[in-house]
Amino acid sequence: MKNIILSFLLLFAAVDATAQLDRSIRPQPAPERPIKIGKAKTFTMKNGMTVIVVSNSKLPRVSFRLFMDRKPLD
Repeated sequence: MKNIILSFLLLFAAVDATAQLDRSIRPQPAPERPIKIGKAKTFTMKNGMTVIVVSNSKLPRVSFRLFMDRKPLD
């Protein structure tokens, strides 16, 4: 019984390995997905720093970026 099952699996694997995709034809791109960005909240801190906050609660993570607008040092 084991030999029959093993031979069937090997035959199936050999047939499956010969079925290749035609790589000369490019696949069609997926349709565009709309970009959904939440409302931005903007406020200015006491030291003059402007803060922009966009909430996204899909994943439990926090990220931030700090941009400083200043002249380069010599």
